[in-house]
Amino acid sequence: MTGIYSRLPQITALLLVVAMLASLGWQGWQFYQAEQARQAGGGAVVTRQAPTGNAGAQDINLSAIDLFGKAGAQAAQQPQSTENLPETNLRLYLRGVMAGGEKSVASALIEDANNDTEAYLIGDELPGNATLRSVYPNRVIIERSGKLENLYFPETADTSGIDLSNGNEAQGAESTPAEPRPQPRAVQPPGSAPAVTSDRREEIRRRLEALRERLRQNSN
Repeated sequence: MTGIYSRLPQITALLLVVAMLASLGWQGWQFYQAEQARQAGGGAVVTRQAPTGNAGAQDINLSAIDLFGKAGAQAAQQPQSTENLPETNLRLYLRGVMAGGEKSVASALIEDANNDTEAYLIGDELPGNATLRSVYPNRVIIERSGKLENLYFPETADTSGIDLSNGNEAQGAESTPAEPRPQPRAVQPPGSAPAVTSDRREEIRRRLEALRERLRQNSN
């Protein structure tokens, strides 16, 4: 008995050492398991390793791929053709245009069935519940009941028309190609349109000149 009591402190110390080692081992094992789980979970979210059989395979960023195309790309590549729009059957007659690159100066002189000629800007309401949408050198586009229609200059044997630009203005326009000056002009209507007399042509000329002067003042 005396021998056992004499070794009791040593036995107790040995048991404490074994318990501490077991506790450290258990904590280390728990930490190892947690680290393995974290690495496995994080790797699945961040990246996926390619199979060993496909050594040349690369990671693909799906967010950078346009699976359904880019919005508006097709519309930009295929602009709507306005030449094939139907010709309007409204009793309107195109007398003159000022077609330019800026919509703010684009305008047209249009005559109605009552022989009243007025100047219209883009967006203005026209007789017959129509709206002026675009102005081109040889025609204008109007919108009626949600549909676009073409209104052309009336065809005539006299193709000279009315040219309001003089030599100086024409030369100035050529020297500044970045801002081409709109060239207003008007032509006579066909036989079905109201006859245009010399006085009528002069009135159209004055209206075009007044319209050009007004737009010039607005631009300044």
